[in-house]
Amino acid sequence: MKTQKVWFITGASALHGHQPGDPKKFASVMIQLANTEHPPVHLPVGQDTIAMYRSNAAKMAREIEA
Repeated sequence: MKTQKVWFITGASALHGHQPGDPKKFASVMIQLANTEHPPVHLPVGQDTIAMYRSNAAKMAREIEA
């Protein structure tokens, strides 16, 4: 368990300041969502996340068809 924590902290530190996208735009969206009555359960933000969601959805569709 400690190894996972160290990996997470090390990995997070390596990404700090190098994330793709616009952090100000992301913060603005988060504030807007925090003030909504029914915020979304899932929120894919950014092209990399959207691609991952699409890939996972395609995989699930293939599994359903099998």
